[in-house]
Amino acid sequence: MARGRSARPAGRHSSRRRPGQGRPVWLVTLGIVALLAAVGGVSWFAFRQVQADRMDAATLCPTDGAVGTLAILLDMTDPISATQSLALRAALDKMVLASPRGTLVALGRVSDDPGQTGAAFALCRPLTGAEGGDLTRNSRQVEARFQDGFVKPYRAEVGSMLESGEAKQSPIMEGLQALLAGMASLPVQDGAPHRVVIVSDLMQNSDAMSFYRGEDWQSFHASSAFGRLARNLDGTDVTLLRVPRTDSKVDAAAVDDFWVRYLETQGVGAVDPQTLGDL
Repeated sequence: MARGRSARPAGRHSSRRRPGQGRPVWLVTLGIVALLAAVGGVSWFAFRQVQADRMDAATLCPTDGAVGTLAILLDMTDPISATQSLALRAALDKMVLASPRGTLVALGRVSDDPGQTGAAFALCRPLTGAEGGDLTRNSRQVEARFQDGFVKPYRAEVGSMLESGEAKQSPIMEGLQALLAGMASLPVQDGAPHRVVIVSDLMQNSDAMSFYRGEDWQSFHASSAFGRLARNLDGTDVTLLRVPRTDSKVDAAAVDDFWVRYLETQGVGAVDPQTLGDL
């Protein structure tokens, strides 16, 4: 009797499963959805980063305007000591570099030459390498742009101002208004905070008002020059970085009283008086 092929047991099949065969359809679908969501999230994050990095090439400010302002007025019409110079550079560096990204930083000087006043430096503080990260940016390139495009020109301008020679007058009020006017054309976001830093001995000396002529707030208030006050510091925080000087011809109480009233009339917010000593 010839041997026939043995029959396979009923119900048994030895075929291999295809990859994924046997997994619930909902589980596979969920994995696809999660993958697409992750890709979409990364794309959206990258898009937001690109939007946040958009800035004006000339001012380094965000395209929708600066997020705040930091105006620094340097009165070097009388020289300061080497110790004061070092302390001042460090104090200003700290203020500027700690300012929020997108803050408009402007430098101006007090001078008896109107051609030397205004905003000699006006750039927005850009992104640093540490803030940029490496996910969508090259942190080294970002830091190099920050140093070369912002920090170096800022420090160079401060150095130039500190080396300014003595002047016959110290028109501090006029220098401040010239600095603010020089910033006025640059766009700033609505509701942005404003800060002014005045580095000076506060010895106002100009045709409009001079402590050296024995004038004070009362005489200034009664003069025709009082009507020229711009009153454009509403809500601005002011730091007075005072350079102490010894001058027996000027009443220190009259100086303090003048600046308190001047700042109040200009509508400032908080006032932070500090002293740039050297002892």
